[in-house]
Amino acid sequence: MKLYLSSFRVGDRSAELAEMCSGRRIGLIPNAMDDVAPEPRAVSNDKAIKELVDLGIDVEVLDLRDYFGDQARLEAILLPHYESDHWESATIDKEVEFCTRKGIPFRTLRDGEVLVLELPRDSA
Repeated sequence: MKLYLSSFRVGDRSAELAEMCSGRRIGLIPNAMDDVAPEPRAVSNDKAIKELVDLGIDVEVLDLRDYFGDQARLEAILLPHYESDHWESATIDKEVEFCTRKGIPFRTLRDGEVLVLELPRDSA
């Protein structure tokens, strides 16, 4: 399984994403807006879905809140909008400081930056 992780929307590697997803249905996980009311969250999800559909990608929204239990763990926290022109960027700076102080592993992503990971077959 491949993961295409973008800090903001499709990111700066959209051609790679379109090629990677050609002929496949993908899951869109827009959980960065968990704390947002349902209507604005739906509007944001619709924008993200449109971007993917415009690339010719068949997409289904997956809400990780339906799947994550207490056994789910990440090797590192992803901190999006780092040093970006985004209203949450200053908050992320504080999160970077916190993680550094506490020794919590993290990875920052600037808006548009993409991280592509390939997971071992047995983890899919």
